[in-house]
Parts: sequence; structure tokens; C-alpha cells
Amino acid sequence: MLVFNTTGIFGDSAIRRAFAGGANMPLLQRAYDPAKENLVASLLMTGDDDPALKRMLAFDSGAATSLQSRLQGREPVFSFIRGNKHHEQTQLILRQNLPGVAWQMNGTTTLAYMSEQGPLRTGRFDLAISGLIYDDQPDLAADWSCAGGKPVPGNFARWCDAGFESAVARNDMAAALRRLYDELPCIPLTRAREDIGVSRIEGLDAPAPLTPATYGCNRWVAQ
Repeated sequence: MLVFNTTGIFGDSAIRRAFAGGANMPLLQRAYDPAKENLVASLLMTGDDDPALKRMLAFDSGAATSLQSRLQGREPVFSFIRGNKHHEQTQLILRQNLPGVAWQMNGTTTLAYMSEQGPLRTGRFDLAISGLIYDDQPDLAADWSCAGGKPVPGNFARWCDAGFESAVARNDMAAALRRLYDELPCIPLTRAREDIGVSRIEGLDAPAPLTPATYGCNRWVAQ
């Protein structure tokens, strides 16, 4: 998914919605996952797309104009994993889709990206790629809660929303998911499948998975 840092340039949900409609999400999603044919409008691995989110993510040239106007004179930082073909292609298409935005591209290694000093954990980004995906009974609070005004460690968006917290408090996960869709601290890039991604087995290169792998391993080690 794409994650916004809601404490900075994308702090207003209106500008996040302008991005959703103006950045050409169908094209960005295909850049991230070439095997995907249709627009993904869900954070869940199963079930149907959310109709309201789908309308929000449909490309709108007016939203593109509004977004570039809102970002004029600003330099949002997009963080991604350097050398990851899905990340690399996404950042390339993002720049092509929004040529009027002075993006600062911050590519780092996988280890640096996920480390304690990396962009996600330190908040040194305005927009970034994260690997969160949920089954049909998600624990959304574990990643998006901001109880007491302090985001939980997994809340990379640093998103604090009273409506979300109210839904979590009454254990209404459907309402909590609705707040995520309506307020857009993140945008789905693909509908993950439970593929196993293996890059090397007994010295032989294995074919890349059709989609970004849910689980990955660089090398099998004999035990």
C-alpha cells in the first residue's frame, strides 16, 4: 500500500483524496503489480472492492490539476526500496503522472528501509510504500490506533482519528475500516495473494512470483 505521513504535507484528508483521484491509481497499481488487471479498492485479501473507495481511486483529471496546484512550491518526499522492481516502477510512474510536482525520491536498501532509523519508523517521508495487507478479520487497531494521541509503532502514517478510535472501542471493525477508506491515510496498491517468494534454491534462480510476495526468503539453508 501507499502510506501518507499525515503529520506533514498530506495532513489534510482533502489533499489525500485529491491524490487518490489525481495520481492515476489504476496506472500506479499496474506499475506495482503488472499481473493485476483491475483497480483494487480494498485493503482485504478476500471479498469485494469497496464501491466508495473505488470511486475515489478512479482517475479524475480535475483532481490531478487540484493536487498539483496544492503541491505547488512544495517538495514531498517519496520513500521506497531501491532495487525492488515493484517499488522502482511505482516511483517512476508517479513522477511521470505528476510532472508538476517536485518530488524528492528517497530510495534506500531493504534493511535500511525497515530499520529503526529507516523512513517508515522515523517519519522521514511524505509518501511511502508499506507491505500491510489484511484478511477478512483484521486487527486494524494494531496498525492504526492512536489511543491517547500517541500512534502505535505500526502506525507509520501517524494518523490519529477520533472516528476510528470510537469504532475500535466498540469493536466495530467494519466502521473502523470505513474510516480508513474515507480518511485515506493509505491507499491499496494490490490485492496480495499468499504466494511464497523464493529467489534462490540450491544455487538455481527461481522465477519471480506473479505478484509481490506475501512471504519471502532469499535462500534455503540446510538444517
